[in-house]
Amino acid sequence: MFGKKYKKFVSIEGMSCIRCTEKISSSLSNIEGVLKVSVDVNEKGATLISKIVVSDEEIIKRIEELGYQVNYIKEV
Repeated sequence: MFGKKYKKFVSIEGMSCIRCTEKISSSLSNIEGVLKVSVDVNEKGATLISKIVVSDEEIIKRIEELGYQVNYIKEV
């Protein structure tokens, strides 16, 4: 794929199993412009790669709707 890509790391509290990571990955993958999501329960976070800027508010909303808490989001 061509063009600029954006990458964010999201620190997530409350994940404890593979099912948690699957739910979060599925929800974040459905955000417009997201190309790839990697969720790691050991790192307690998710990495998103997108072709457009995804707002932190949208990421937080999706994760909190699933019952998890976002500690912080940073560009990487």
